[in-house]
Amino acid sequence: MSVKKCSVLAGLAAFSVVFAACFSQSAIGSQVTVENIRRVKIGMSRTEVEHLLGPPLAVESNDANFHGVGSDTMVYSRRLPVPMGYPMLWVTLRNGRVEDVYAKRHHIFDSFGVYGIRGSRRWETADFVKTFPSSGAHESTAPK
Repeated sequence: MSVKKCSVLAGLAAFSVVFAACFSQSAIGSQVTVENIRRVKIGMSRTEVEHLLGPPLAVESNDANFHGVGSDTMVYSRRLPVPMGYPMLWVTLRNGRVEDVYAKRHHIFDSFGVYGIRGSRRWETADFVKTFPSSGAHESTAPK
């Protein structure tokens, strides 16, 4: 194979890797599934949340003027440079206990909420199950 053809093939391979990375989902842990997000309840401890969802990618201290004193947010997603769409998840704690959960689907042109709980109110859109993986997706579908 000529040097020119090898260079073209190497360039196409590199482009394919970058393209796939830009249009894939954000870096979320394998435990962040539809089922596990639904299992998070108001009042759970941080330890209980981490048992369900795994460790967060970050924990942000919230502005006391906006969220009140003793409020932190567990962040379970990472923004990607140029993705078409990916899931984002935040679990807000007050004094170490879950106060609310908010999930959204980020899209290159828009972002929209797909799931949330706060107090006794829980809501979910049809896009929630399309945005986050299902734990059933990891199971084998081969006959036993």
